[in-house]
Amino acid sequence: GNHEILLSCIKENLGFKDGKPVAACIIYRCLLHWRAFESERTAIFDHVIEAINDVLKAKEADGRLPYWLSNTSALLCLLQKNLRSNGFFGTPSRRSAGGLGGKLAQLAGRGDTAQVDARYPAILFKQQLTACVEKIFGQLRDNLKKEISPLLSLCIQAPKSTRPGKAPKAPGVSAQQPSNSHWDNIVSFLNLLMDTLRENHVPSFFIRKLITQLFSFVNIQLFNSLLLRRECCTFSNGEYVKAGLSLLEKWITDVSEEFAGTSWHELNYIRQAVGFLVIHQKRKKTLEE
Repeated sequence: GNHEILLSCIKENLGFKDGKPVAACIIYRCLLHWRAFESERTAIFDHVIEAINDVLKAKEADGRLPYWLSNTSALLCLLQKNLRSNGFFGTPSRRSAGGLGGKLAQLAGRGDTAQVDARYPAILFKQQLTACVEKIFGQLRDNLKKEISPLLSLCIQAPKSTRPGKAPKAPGVSAQQPSNSHWDNIVSFLNLLMDTLRENHVPSFFIRKLITQLFSFVNIQLFNSLLLRRECCTFSNGEYVKAGLSLLEKWITDVSEEFAGTSWHELNYIRQAVGFLVIHQKRKKTLEE
């Protein structure tokens, strides 16, 4: 019956139309059509949340996180705009207002012109959906940290071929090719991430938050690696990491502030450390010479 329509919407990837997530729109339309928002008692909302949670627990769930971040946040925006509820939605609770879902709801605008009077189950549904958005975002961010970690551990030490004193085997471009390959892998990782988020029409608000938090993690990982691995604190490694950071700076500039936010600022510690390393080692070198 009715529930099956909704559940099939949730289980399948329905894609996007004109940049809008189809599943979110259908779920909202169905709930509106069945007057679920106005019901004093209904189990339909629990079924929706349960079905979304089930999809997110599946083995292949990780690949679907951007899709579901887009759908759940779109559904949340639709509720925010179209449901009226005697002051319930107008002032989000302090906890949800501080969280991602709450911020998104504020961005969506208030439901002042809304036509539908929401009852308690609908209000509870909005809170559950907010928690769902925040959970998906957190899961996505944590997965990205896990994926980028092994790449970062290779970026702290210059490959032997690029260290001074070793003459390249052949002159020209080929000798320089491997020099930034590990950093290029980071850039490829970021490009792929960006493409995936855009393909799934994830709101720029979330992309900015995700990228900024990822760069904050990159900053701490690289900085700690330098602290823990004294053998990496050399002039050539400093130069190598500095060159890598300039690749990241270019990437951040290219994707624009709309998507990268304050990411360059997030790399402050490692930038300062590398700057110090390069200057300090240079000074030491000239003194010895």
